[in-house]
Amino acid sequence: MRGEDAKDWGSLKDIWGLDDATLWGWLGRCEVRAVPEPELEGLIETHGSLLFYAPNAPLFPVLRAFLEGQFNQTLTTEAAREHLRSLAGFQLRWSLDPTLRERLKTETDGYLGTYSPFSAGSAVIPRAQAVEVTKLIRDPDGPQIVLLHGVAGSGKSGVVRQTIDQLRAAGITQLALKG
Repeated sequence: MRGEDAKDWGSLKDIWGLDDATLWGWLGRCEVRAVPEPELEGLIETHGSLLFYAPNAPLFPVLRAFLEGQFNQTLTTEAAREHLRSLAGFQLRWSLDPTLRERLKTETDGYLGTYSPFSAGSAVIPRAQAVEVTKLIRDPDGPQIVLLHGVAGSGKSGVVRQTIDQLRAAGITQLALKG
């Protein structure tokens, strides 16, 4: 790649936080095609009727206005769903409630709510093991499962909490469970 293509590739890698191989794999699963606007409007209305109760509100103009307002910005399904939830006349069907990422975040937040971080004053005690666990998780050649074990009171919950914070800062979805 040269010039503008290389610049765009680098921008996409930065936004998504991916290496070349993973980004290429993701893009290889995408389908892009040109569709005439009337056909696109019909497709959106058909699929939209599966997702929304909106008896007197066509979906196409609403989505078009939202997407035009998001031009050249990072777009997520969560943002689109939140926008559509805020509109009068659009009632979401159950199938649009929350995405897997939202569910995982909610469950992880529930786990974090059961644990108060151990700290000295107002500073949380940093744990080197959290950095190591995060490195293992982020390593494409690393283990598929990381088992954290230790005797009661040794700081396992603190390591998990700090690992979650590091993964969230990196934009990596995670799920913490208490067993």
